[in-house]
Amino acid sequence: MLKEKSRIDIILQPVGAVALDDLLWLKEKIPQKLPFDVKVLVNMWKVQPPLSLYDWKRMQYRADNMALWLSRLYSKLIRPLQTLVLGIVDSDGFVPGLNFVFGIALPSRSTGLVFLRRLKSKSLEVYKERVLKESLHELGHLFGLSHCPNPRCVMSFSNSLEDVDKKRAEFCEQCSEKLKNILSSLL
Repeated sequence: MLKEKSRIDIILQPVGAVALDDLLWLKEKIPQKLPFDVKVLVNMWKVQPPLSLYDWKRMQYRADNMALWLSRLYSKLIRPLQTLVLGIVDSDGFVPGLNFVFGIALPSRSTGLVFLRRLKSKSLEVYKERVLKESLHELGHLFGLSHCPNPRCVMSFSNSLEDVDKKRAEFCEQCSEKLKNILSSLL
């Protein structure tokens, strides 16, 4: 078990019109899924990204630029592997070369994003599970994990909703071990 000083603070930041219930649900679930002490802080104040980050032809936000913008907003609070920011975005995002992304992580900036638009479902339970999986996935990247070849692991790359639905909201044994080793090496 990791020592107390290994506690991680994760700030959940709504971007746009994100439902408070979604944030509070993630605040409850994230610490149950990560193999170390996590304190999730919910920022109730929504922020709206600058219009310059929006691609009007694609009707999507440029995900990498939005993550940089969010990291600058929180630059005074971010501490690598101690205080991380996860933006929950009520919109659609892309990066050059891909039609869309469910999320993005910038480990060097301790900042990630999850885009909700494509995760929506008629079933609230399915929607929330998708949001949790993609949140854990991006947090995994912020902790230094790469994509996992195990299609059931939360760190598996998702190219479609079918891929998201196939994986579990759990880190596989190998990824869990890597997480523990990464954090143990910091002590």
